[in-house]
Amino acid sequence: MSIAGEEVVIPAGAIVRFPASVPHDVQNRGADRCVIMFLKVNPKVLKAQADGAGA
Repeated sequence: MSIAGEEVVIPAGAIVRFPASVPHDVQNRGADRCVIMFLKVNPKVLKAQADGAGA
């Protein structure tokens, strides 16, 4: 995976988090199947949880 121009190897089961404005690219360079899940979370939800509203 490339994040902001830096090549990063992501192990199976890992979670990678970066802002939407950061350029990124995903490639499967292995022989095994690669399953990727992208989540886009509303920033208001994240702020509410950080402020304790989700507790």
